[in-house]
Amino acid sequence: NDLIVNNMSGTALLVSPDQVGSSVPPGERGVFTYATEASAAGFVSMPAFTDLITNSTFEHTNAAITTDADPRELPLSWGCADQVNEPPSGYYGITRVDGRVVMHLRRGGGASSHGETFCVQSFGPPGTPGRDVTAYSYLSLRTTFRIQGQSLSTCGIRGSECPLMMQITYIDIYGRQQQWYHGFYTYLNPNLSYPLSCDSCRQEHEPINANTWYTYESDNLYSLISSLERPQSIQEVRFYASGHEYDVIVSSVSLLAGSSEFAAVAQAVGR
Repeated sequence: NDLIVNNMSGTALLVSPDQVGSSVPPGERGVFTYATEASAAGFVSMPAFTDLITNSTFEHTNAAITTDADPRELPLSWGCADQVNEPPSGYYGITRVDGRVVMHLRRGGGASSHGETFCVQSFGPPGTPGRDVTAYSYLSLRTTFRIQGQSLSTCGIRGSECPLMMQITYIDIYGRQQQWYHGFYTYLNPNLSYPLSCDSCRQEHEPINANTWYTYESDNLYSLISSLERPQSIQEVRFYASGHEYDVIVSSVSLLAGSSEFAAVAQAVGR
């Protein structure tokens, strides 16, 4: 087993069980291999995974006037919007929570119809292939967030209205557009047998604790996605809150790419 520390910025120190510390510089990935009967413990430093997302922590912002003439702070390199079947509208904007810069997606007001509030980062104009990822053998989506409320059970009657859903739109090796989805929820009504995944989802949605910070990191997407639908290029990464009423804060979204993969039992990010 390996312990991997990706240091995106700042200072990181990996300490082995025998209390030997190894520094991991910014932009580096430290890998500690535990001792086995066949080999001794060891440490190696190498280039960190590449984050394909720009402004993944939303720290670069600008003041903007939204369509409803409400001034708010929004993240650079992201496009955010709100789509509802009928009022009330949802809200999106930058705020600060627990010392973090976060995107806040919410809809309240007793909403009883479908709504969706989202942010998206595109890798090129519509209709173009996007960011080529054929040079990579490892691709993983990582996000840190907190679900503060939802009114629908699980992800709705069709499994498509999660309070937080991650979506990657990509072109596969045969030139077809594909989507990869993964959802999260906190509330499950045991009297309702709503599905735990959507029709287009490759995995079940994940139940998590409400009002608790949670960091999700997918397995290698090349392993999760069929070889017949393997990504060739990424067109966009989107995260969205959907359902009736919802309240979600997201502090980071990263798409990590690399030329190699380690079977890690744990991974931490040095800040």
